[in-house]
Amino acid sequence: DLQTDQIASLLEQNKFLMVTGASGEGKSSLIYGGLIPNVRAGFFKAKFTNWVIADFRPERSPVTQMTKALARHFDAEQGSIETELRRGYSSLIDLYTNSSFFASDDEL
Repeated sequence: DLQTDQIASLLEQNKFLMVTGASGEGKSSLIYGGLIPNVRAGFFKAKFTNWVIADFRPERSPVTQMTKALARHFDAEQGSIETELRRGYSSLIDLYTNSSFFASDDEL
């Protein structure tokens, strides 16, 4: 519960969260058993409600798998997304802010 509350607090402040860790550490349980049910139950207090959950399994090609997951949600070509991701994961912010999902603080 404490970790779920910490993640919710980070999302309330930052609008973006990437959960990483070794296999078997409980990432899926934390997100699918804690955070998402709390959001759906209305326990999440954020100014924005247009959530995109781009989940994937890294398998043998994590960048390609992440690219496929993001391409399902964002209005961008898979090749463009993969090129951006290979430049660094901070490019995820650019993908988000250039998407229809982004709402600036002024718009909220």
